[in-house]
Amino acid sequence: MKEAQFFRFARSFNENERVHFTRFLESPYHNQRKDLISLWEIIQKELCSSKQLEDFAKSIENIHHKTGGSVSLFRKRLSELFALSRKFVALEAFLADDKQVSILSLGQMLDRDRPDLFTIQSRKLEKAMILEPKRDAHFFEQAFEFAHLQDQYFTSQQKRIFDPAIQYKADYLDLHYLIRKFRLCCEMIDRANFIKGDYQINLLRELIDWLDTKAAGKFREEPAIRAYRLILQLLEGQQDGEAFQSLKGLLDSHADHFGHNELADLYKFAQNYCIRGINRGRNNAMQELFKLYLVQLRDGVLLHKDRMAIADYKNIVTVGCRLREYDWVAKFLEEYRFKLPEVHRDNVYYYNLASYYYHRGDFDGAAELLRTVQMTDVHYEISCRYLLLKIYYENRESEALLYAADAFRLYLLRNKKISQAYRRGILSFLSILKRMVRLREDWNYLDVKLVSQRYNKIKERLVKSDDIYNSGWLKEKFALFDKQMDKVRS
Repeated sequence: MKEAQFFRFARSFNENERVHFTRFLESPYHNQRKDLISLWEIIQKELCSSKQLEDFAKSIENIHHKTGGSVSLFRKRLSELFALSRKFVALEAFLADDKQVSILSLGQMLDRDRPDLFTIQSRKLEKAMILEPKRDAHFFEQAFEFAHLQDQYFTSQQKRIFDPAIQYKADYLDLHYLIRKFRLCCEMIDRANFIKGDYQINLLRELIDWLDTKAAGKFREEPAIRAYRLILQLLEGQQDGEAFQSLKGLLDSHADHFGHNELADLYKFAQNYCIRGINRGRNNAMQELFKLYLVQLRDGVLLHKDRMAIADYKNIVTVGCRLREYDWVAKFLEEYRFKLPEVHRDNVYYYNLASYYYHRGDFDGAAELLRTVQMTDVHYEISCRYLLLKIYYENRESEALLYAADAFRLYLLRNKKISQAYRRGILSFLSILKRMVRLREDWNYLDVKLVSQRYNKIKERLVKSDDIYNSGWLKEKFALFDKQMDKVRS
């Protein structure tokens, strides 16, 4: 229902933002409707009592009852509040960026023919730009805009002397473009590993070749450009082990060069590299990923507006459990539970608690918790199906496992949103798991020769495990067959 739009949006406000929005509404410059102020006061109380999205309909009904008037008038008031709230958050974001405010005000000084004020204020901004440690795409975008204004000022003076502003403008534009372009290319390549899509990447090879020329030296050494070039190496498998270590060192030594969101995204690429390594059974990938998470938790990189992404929460729990850091994981689960997005909080918490129970060996407890989890997206559904298969395997519920594996296979084949590589990796996992289950069930009923043949075929396939997702878990379980084969051979 349309009336719930404002409720959903207002629920994203933290306590400080709610106070500021109240002041915003009370300002006659922004709002001259006192009835909207009163309505907002009532809505705030309802927001505190409505814990879930499904409560909004009841909240809207309660508010309408308290305010009175026709339904159409009530809807109109909510619509006007929603429009004001959008204006409020845009203004808050703008005012939070002091440099952007200064740049726009300098532009107004030039437009209003006040070069005297422009000269004074531009010196202040220039000093602030010099002292700014960040050198990410946003910084160079603002540096370009500032250099553009300085060039405009110089041109208006009609002096025939050299001025570097136009060169700065060109350089900053190039740096802004290169960082944005390399980041976008990395995102497209990385996304294609998980989600099916035919992405066309233009100019990437040409830009890489140009950066290797002598003329591009000052651009090549920028930390942001170096970081994204290293990420490209990770994604394309070019000396990726060396590139990963270089990227970690760069992020550690140049963290202050990046804004919070940019730094988090750079770490995300490094995490995805480790996750691909885990899925393919690469040694030390799990330990490397855990170290990345510890650094980010220490520095607050994983929190955005005091909220943690669902994927990060899940991956941290999984990695900690796989490394048997059970006490640490138990503490993490509770400490960061209320940092999760409120709408999905319970589902995410109970799924990850089930994962924790599974790793601790409480398979029945894990299965019981999984029954409370509602599937919210493709990746979470895949994760739940993976975990259920593992529980069935540990409980030796072979019939249930084979049925669930076949259902999983059909789900993968029917879901067109999953990339081919991701689908193949999971299908390979399912194929090997089913063969392992059947071998385990038939072990005592087959002659030694047939057991050995089936064992060797599975082992041979696991050796070539680059395309198998979760191959590390399969190898761990298959190691038990190795011990049984040693007894058979002896």
